[in-house]
Amino acid sequence: MSRQCRHDVLQVDVSRYAKEAGCSRPSEEQRQAAATTKRSGRPYNQAEDKDASTISPYTFPAQLTLPDDLLALGDHEPPQSMLSWIRLRTPVTQARKTIYVVRTPSVDERVSFMQPWTVPTTTTSRKLKTVEPPRMADVSAYLEAFYYPLPVKTLPHEIGDGVTRVRTRPCPDAVFGGQLNLNDLLDGALHVLPDDAYAILLLVDHDLYEDDEDDFCCGRAYGGSRICIVSSSRYHPALDTLDYYVAGGIDLAHMWPASHCQAFVEDVCSLHDPRPQSKKRKRTKKKPESKAPADDVPPGLDVPSTPMGAALRAVQPLSDSAKDLHGLWFSRVARTVSHEIGHCFCLGHYSYYACVMQGTTSVAEDVRQPPYLCPVCLAKVTHALMAVSPDTGDTEQAYAVQRYQALMEFCQSWLHVSMFAGFRAWLEKRVQVLSAGHTASSPICLD
Repeated sequence: MSRQCRHDVLQVDVSRYAKEAGCSRPSEEQRQAAATTKRSGRPYNQAEDKDASTISPYTFPAQLTLPDDLLALGDHEPPQSMLSWIRLRTPVTQARKTIYVVRTPSVDERVSFMQPWTVPTTTTSRKLKTVEPPRMADVSAYLEAFYYPLPVKTLPHEIGDGVTRVRTRPCPDAVFGGQLNLNDLLDGALHVLPDDAYAILLLVDHDLYEDDEDDFCCGRAYGGSRICIVSSSRYHPALDTLDYYVAGGIDLAHMWPASHCQAFVEDVCSLHDPRPQSKKRKRTKKKPESKAPADDVPPGLDVPSTPMGAALRAVQPLSDSAKDLHGLWFSRVARTVSHEIGHCFCLGHYSYYACVMQGTTSVAEDVRQPPYLCPVCLAKVTHALMAVSPDTGDTEQAYAVQRYQALMEFCQSWLHVSMFAGFRAWLEKRVQVLSAGHTASSPICLD
């Protein structure tokens, strides 16, 4: 893929590969109904005498569903509606509303052989090997904005007292010196779960595995227990040039929001087109090669002024400076921790829209996903957090604006990173629309 791509046209529908592979997306009516607590099918908190507003794909586009993506492989959960979520959720209460972030035990001299395991074995570049890893304080600050206004705290102690053993094994692909078993670490996190905790996140530098069939695992959550774990190891920028990831389709110029560049989507789909058969060739009149049609743009719509258009314009070129590489690494971890904490809120994986709660099968797919909550997930989080947050206003719209503003403030310090620059631009457009006096509709339905 060319690093000079201009991202001229936005892909807001599923890819042609998804359509050819028979991957069906819920209809617009089903998507609208999924975000409501009423069987009428009206969006969450919309007045009974108002028609459902259409959710603009230039604000919340479809999941791309490229070849080898989770949805394309057919390995996905049934869509989880608002009503389904309410039946199984663990309520946030005043007594239990804090998110805790904790590090794994330090590697002391008794297991000093594990210390080098946090550094990739696949690069000889000193610059890449010494990139500063994501800081726990930054992770906590991002979660505080993302799940505004819940308090996020770091535990003053490690989980060592609750861990009796941690199984290890050699790394199957030899990218790292060894891996730790995530279940053993989660047992320790459960042991130190404070009484006022709604959820606890265990942040790990080492590579992880869950069972013998895993190559590796970047994150895992047990929503019922309200514990989750995220490893930063596979998001290390030193791994971006590995054939392992390149073969999976990673393109540094087309991470979100540039993953919605139509030229990129078409190129990836073309690589997986079936090859023509060589047997019994017949002479046929050659038809002109057709290009993928551009998404139908509504008359009068200024695409660059939409949230997704603004996000795409905010994309920054990636350099190999220590600051940019650190920011790139952190942006990937930030998206994953918000996803795993989402599972602690009992949010499932989704196929309604592109969303941070989408499931993925690879790092390449992971970096193409957006950092925002889709309309269905936003409705659930709004429902959960407004109940314990009296200062967020008396409408879902007021809460959405305050939450978006908290995220904008966080992103402001990370504008040199494309994901955060794009996210801030997207958020700014959303706040402009939500603040323009559209009081009749829910924030999830304003385009």
